Amino acid sequence: MFNRIILSGEKAAIKSQPFAWAAKLTAAGISLFVVLVFLAGCGDSPGTTVSTVPPMSSGSSTSSGSMTSNSRAKVVFHTATGDSILKVEVARTGAEKEKGLMGVSSLDTDSGMIFVWDSPVTTPFWMKDTLIPLSIAFLSGDGTVLDIREMEAQTLNLHAPGKAYFYAVEANKGYFSRHAITSGDKAEIIF
Repeated sequence: MFNRIILSGEKAAIKSQPFAWAAKLTAAGISLFVVLVFLAGCGDSPGTTVSTVPPMSSGSSTSSGSMTSNSRAKVVFHTATGDSILKVEVARTGAEKEKGLMGVSSLDTDSGMIFVWDSPVTTPFWMKDTLIPLSIAFLSGDGTVLDIREMEAQTLNLHAPGKAYFYAVEANKGYFSRHAITSGDKAEIIF
């Protein structure tokens, strides 16, 4: 306990009581700490990032120019002629989306990349620094194929479906037409 001087008229008395301001200061300090911890946790984390920079049609690559397999998934396209399975690397963070398949010199026949957003976006793709031609399918939140585009290597043309999408799936150029995948078909994403 601290002592506090109380002035009353001409007399000064010493009264023993805890300082109320000390409790308020402690509460304010705890509140500030909680706010700072919350703000520190609001950075880039997988699964919650929406890229503000247009993702380039491009993923992770090794120094040899081949795709790595850090975070893999499968996309099963259901069509009138049967199912097609594409093994994909997952791009969730802004950095992963920006890099895409840049620098990759080859892609296995049934391999590609899926770009994932938590809310619908209209972000266009381009092929800057992407060494191989690609096809891209834009998917709605329920996996419906909205549009498919063909993209030439190392070009700056913008590719977008003209409507909001949740997923974009890249594969070797011609993959979707070879497997008879068209707009309106359904895709199942298995993470």
